[in-house]
Amino acid sequence: MKKFFVIFMISVISVIFTTGCDEEVKAGKDGKSMLTLLSDEESGENCANGGIRIDTGFDSDSDGALSEEEINDTKFVCDGTAGTDGTEGVDGEDGVNGEDGDKGDQGDPGVDGEDGVDGEKGDKGDQGDPGVDGEDGVDGEKGDKGDQGDPGVDGEDGVDGEDGVCAGNVAPVIESIVINGETYSGTPIILLDNSAEVVVTVSKPEAELIITGGNASIEQTANTFKITLGADGSYHFGIIASDGCQMDVENFAVRSPLKCAGDITINNETQLDAIKDCEMIEGYLTITNYTADTFELENLLSVQGEFSIYDNSTLTSFSLPYFKVSGGDFWINYNPELLSVDLPEYTTAEGYFWVFENDKIESVYADKLESAGGSFGISNNPMLKEFSAKNLKSTEAGVWIYNNGKLESFELPALKKVGSYIYIYQNDLLAEFSLPALETVGEGLQIHESPALTAILFPALKNIGFGFLAMTNFSVETIDLPELTRVGGGVRIETQTKLTSFKANKLESIALDQGCGFYFYDNPLATTVEMNTLKEVGEDFYVYNNEALTYFEMPALETVENSIYIYGNILLDSFDFPTLTITGGLSVYGNEALNKFKMALLEGIKGDLLINKNV
Repeated sequence: MKKFFVIFMISVISVIFTTGCDEEVKAGKDGKSMLTLLSDEESGENCANGGIRIDTGFDSDSDGALSEEEINDTKFVCDGTAGTDGTEGVDGEDGVNGEDGDKGDQGDPGVDGEDGVDGEKGDKGDQGDPGVDGEDGVDGEKGDKGDQGDPGVDGEDGVDGEDGVCAGNVAPVIESIVINGETYSGTPIILLDNSAEVVVTVSKPEAELIITGGNASIEQTANTFKITLGADGSYHFGIIASDGCQMDVENFAVRSPLKCAGDITINNETQLDAIKDCEMIEGYLTITNYTADTFELENLLSVQGEFSIYDNSTLTSFSLPYFKVSGGDFWINYNPELLSVDLPEYTTAEGYFWVFENDKIESVYADKLESAGGSFGISNNPMLKEFSAKNLKSTEAGVWIYNNGKLESFELPALKKVGSYIYIYQNDLLAEFSLPALETVGEGLQIHESPALTAILFPALKNIGFGFLAMTNFSVETIDLPELTRVGGGVRIETQTKLTSFKANKLESIALDQGCGFYFYDNPLATTVEMNTLKEVGEDFYVYNNEALTYFEMPALETVENSIYIYGNILLDSFDFPTLTITGGLSVYGNEALNKFKMALLEGIKGDLLINKNV
């Protein structure tokens, strides 16, 4: 496995981050440094097959090198086991032999030994042992070399052996580092509360992630790190992604904001210049009686206390391009020449957020605002034409949209929960609004005195803690609450001069706990009242003075705690309560066309019974 060495240096205040093979790393001007040293680890009890040793510690003596005494943490990234050798291939066939060379010349005969003396011829004796061979003659000269034979045919390749563990491995790649929702691009991320959630995306999700850094608390869950800085300052961190064969290394930096202490009031440009570098104001910030027509705080990210921009008679505009968090209430009010409000990076209102009583303001934009710890209010801005808070998801208190003379429509597409009341009223030109995701209203929902409004639609609303009121909206034709199941107090629909239909067909309870009952009256064009699953009403049940209503029924209604009043509906021919068993009282009168009504299961009336003048 290929080995390589990297040195990281992490400084608490100002840091240089570099790599090299056991090189020394110089600290920045400020503070001591955190050093990280990567080196080979031999095979042994820490890594069976060897690997990399990662030592970290503070450079206590500021010599730029990490000594044994300075090491306070050691981790190991180990090599995998080597792969098995492949099987040896089969030998190829032998090549064809080359032709023989020419025969060499015959050597000279060897020298004869001397003849022995001839003896007398005796009897033929036994055959003697063979004589000793004479010495060989001198070899003849070597013949010329024969021509080389043709090469033999190559044998077939042997079968490949199995790959080793790291053969063909693709190294992991750190693809992104996201800090508190912001993708790191090389510029230190400012942490307003000295903590961060760091999410690391790696091309190989199974790769092991190791983070190095100093003077910070780090908790890791899979590829997510929760980092809490030990103190204000600048911090660098290294991320190592290893799959056991190869690794990738990236770094990132975070820092604390530049803070300005105390409560600050701004009346003029000189005072404004004094805080132009502030990124966080730890107290209140008040801009009032400001003498210029505009101001800019391009570095301001957060005000921890209340933030007020009010009573500025010449102010026409202001710029807070990077402002994110108001720790207290945020008020923009009584600025008669102010034309618009744009807060492009504003995400969090810990308290109230209100824009009100600004005579010339035409637009308000806060499209990254996600939550308000208090209420969200846009009111009494007579020239306001539009406002936008596309990402507002919740408010702990209410939502107030009222008395904005030029407002024709608005949308809060992400709003799901309102802790208190929603008030929408006295917007003379408001023809439509949309809250398509709203599910819960903690207390009441009131819509009234908006004469141009044509419909009241809440497609996702399930629960209203106290009451629902719609009244004196003279152009509303339809009210539809298709998912509403419970209202904790009362439902009141009154004086809607063009209303033809009211539907709440999943509503089961107008609850007994805060009972105000059901009121549907003075709606002269209404022909439809549908609550097909309503079972209980905690107070009175009223349907009266609806001149076009000819028939209605409550097919699931079982209990009305107090009295039922049906009167003054001049075209009402009949009505039906087929499952009603008990009511506190019953009054049916002044319905000039009434022929019949049914309450087939009625067992008891606890109070008055009045049936009169139904001619």
